[in-house]
Amino acid sequence: MVRWIVGVIVAVAAGWAIVGFLPATTMANEPTPKISILRVLAKPVVESGRAKHEPAKGCYLGAYVELDPSISQKLMVDGRGRRDPAAFEKIVQKPHASYFFYLGYGRPLPSEYIAALRDRGKLIQIALEPNAGLATVQDDDYLRSLADMMRDSKARIFLRFASEMNGDWVRYHGDPVLYRQKWRLVHRVMAERAPNVAMVWCPYAMPLGTIDPYYPGDAYVDWVGVNMYNVTYFNQNKSTPAHDIGPFDLLDPIYRKFADRKPIMIAEYGVTHFSAVENKYVRQFAVSNLDQLYQGLRKRYPKVKAIYYFNTNGIALKHRRNNDYRVTTDPTVRATYRKLIDHPYFLSGAPGGLPGENEFVVRTLDSGSTVDSPIAVRAEVSGTGLALRYKWGYVELIAEPDGHVVLDPRALEPSTGALTIEAVDADGNVVAARQVELTLTRPN
Repeated sequence: MVRWIVGVIVAVAAGWAIVGFLPATTMANEPTPKISILRVLAKPVVESGRAKHEPAKGCYLGAYVELDPSISQKLMVDGRGRRDPAAFEKIVQKPHASYFFYLGYGRPLPSEYIAALRDRGKLIQIALEPNAGLATVQDDDYLRSLADMMRDSKARIFLRFASEMNGDWVRYHGDPVLYRQKWRLVHRVMAERAPNVAMVWCPYAMPLGTIDPYYPGDAYVDWVGVNMYNVTYFNQNKSTPAHDIGPFDLLDPIYRKFADRKPIMIAEYGVTHFSAVENKYVRQFAVSNLDQLYQGLRKRYPKVKAIYYFNTNGIALKHRRNNDYRVTTDPTVRATYRKLIDHPYFLSGAPGGLPGENEFVVRTLDSGSTVDSPIAVRAEVSGTGLALRYKWGYVELIAEPDGHVVLDPRALEPSTGALTIEAVDADGNVVAARQVELTLTRPN
C-alpha cells in the first residue's frame, strides 16, 4: 500500500476559502449557531518520502555572519545594515546555500533582507524566539500576518521556533506541556498559511535529560535540529573542562533518536580558536574539531542535511564575552574550513527537484474545481468543542493525526460529487454542514 506524505501547497486545486456553514436540516427548529469555516486548505500529497526542502543527497552549507566585524560590506535593508553574505563567501571561497538570522517574537519580519537572500537563490533559516515567554504566542493578527508575509516572500524558509527549549537559559523553558501546545499552534498556522515554511524543532545538545518532554510529535515537525559548540571549557568555567568533548559526542544522541524519521539540521555550530577564559589561541583545537565534524558528516551522518556555521566573534560581545568562533580571520582555521567545504557533498544552493515558487501559490477550493491528483484537505471551524467530519459522497474520509484528510482520485471512482464537511458537537450531533462540488479525474 502506498504511504502518502503531505507535501507543499501548489496551484493544483487548493487554497483558502472564506465560507459559511449551511444549517443542517436536523437543526431547522433551533437557533442557527454562529459557526463558519474560517479556512479551507488543500495541498497535494507528495510521494518522495522527503521532508519539505530536504535535498535527496548532500548537505546544505549554511552560516550566520551578523556578528563578524571583519565583514565590513553590508546590505542596507529594512532600514539597517546587515553583513553581506557575498563578502563572507568571498573569504571562504564557496557560496553557501542558506543563512540565518534571529527574530524576537513580536518583531516585524525583515522582508527586504529575506527578498535579497531569496533573489540570490538562498534558503533562509529564521530563529524565531519568544523571549517574553510562551504566553505571548497566540493565534492572533501577529502570528497570522507573520505567516502571510513568509508565504508572500516566496522564499524557501526554515522556521526554527523556540529553540534550545531544554535549557534553563531561555524564557520558554520549564513547561513542556505549554511548549508543545504553542509549538503545535505555530505549526498549524504555518501549515495553513505559509506552505513554503518548514518547521525545525531544535534543542541544544545538552542537557539531554530535558529534551524528550518538549518534542511536539512527528506530525508537527518537519526537521529536527541541534545547536552545538565545541569549546575548551563549558560556560567559561575552568571547573567544567571540555577539551575532550568532540562534535560526535554532541551530535550522536539527537542523531540516533531522530535520524530514522526526520532530516537532521545542525542549526548552529561553532568551534573556538581563541578562548576567552584562557585568554589564548587554541587553533589546533579548532582545526581538529572542524575536520572531525565536516568529514564525519560525509562519512557517518547521511541524514544531516544542513549545517550552519556560527561565524561570530564572541570576544566582542559585551553582554556575554566568550570565544572567537570565526573561520574568516585566522589563516590556519580559514584554510581548514575552505578545504573541508570544497567537497561537492556540501551544497551551495537548492538542488533541482525542490518546489519552485509557483508551487507556493494558494488558490480557493471552489465548487466546480477539478481534482486530478491526491490532495490533503483541512478546514477550520469557529466555535469550541466541535469536531470536523469529511465525506466524499457516502464515504467518510479518515483524518490523519494532524487533522487533515486525503482525497485521492486514484482510490475513488472518477466522478462529479460533493465533498461534505460537517461540524459535530460533543454529543455527536451535526450542528452545521457545508458541501463543495468537485470533479475527480485521473491523470492521463
